[in-house]
Amino acid sequence: MVADVFGCVAAYVRDVCGEGPVCVHVDDARECQIKRHPDYAEFRSRAVAARAARKPSQLWESMVAMGRMSDAGGDNKWRMIVVDCLTPFLRTRSWVISREFYCDLGDVRSDMFEAALDVWEETAKGVPPREVPTLMVKAAINAAYRRANVHEGESSTGDVEDLLIFEEAAMDSVLKASSIIHDADPRDPAVVEQIGGERTGALWQMYGLSEVVNCYHEDLRAGRRPGIRGILVTEAMLARTWVTGSNYY
Repeated sequence: MVADVFGCVAAYVRDVCGEGPVCVHVDDARECQIKRHPDYAEFRSRAVAARAARKPSQLWESMVAMGRMSDAGGDNKWRMIVVDCLTPFLRTRSWVISREFYCDLGDVRSDMFEAALDVWEETAKGVPPREVPTLMVKAAINAAYRRANVHEGESSTGDVEDLLIFEEAAMDSVLKASSIIHDADPRDPAVVEQIGGERTGALWQMYGLSEVVNCYHEDLRAGRRPGIRGILVTEAMLARTWVTGSNYY
């Protein structure tokens, strides 16, 4: 299975940090006055837990500050560590967006990663380190939803006829001139009902079912179907007839 961008970041950070201790104070644990340092797996667990607590964290401020110092030296190690430690807060959201909007998970996560790095660059000056992680997460999620909205606009709306547009063009439409609605409010329930009926009728004709449906309705009108004689016309039924005339219903 091909790793997505989050997986690539994690692999890169593990490779850079290795199995040795991680120091967020001076980067090189051998030069730090604090003698006990965790390995990267433990360090990441602490960072994720501190972030999940939703409280101001000295650890995260130090991570961002270390990242800015590393950037100045041309090293992106700590920048990638920050992204990797934010990944748990993005993975689940990216999966939900991908599932709900039917868009590629890899594309969603790539957009998230790019947006997070853009915020990192934009906040290099004038933004306190404690605010940077939150801004990165928000930008990443917004980018994911932009991807979802673009995909939604380019995909099927869920109606079967949208998938059969080329077939429909080659067939005679059941939408006759007499069934076009004029001077009607599209929000009116009766109008909505007629539009839905026309679309369903077009599909029935496309699949060769129009004759069966027509015979069924002829039996209803002629009273040949059991129980139909006992049905009374209601006020609600009569109220609909203004849409296209009394013969429509």
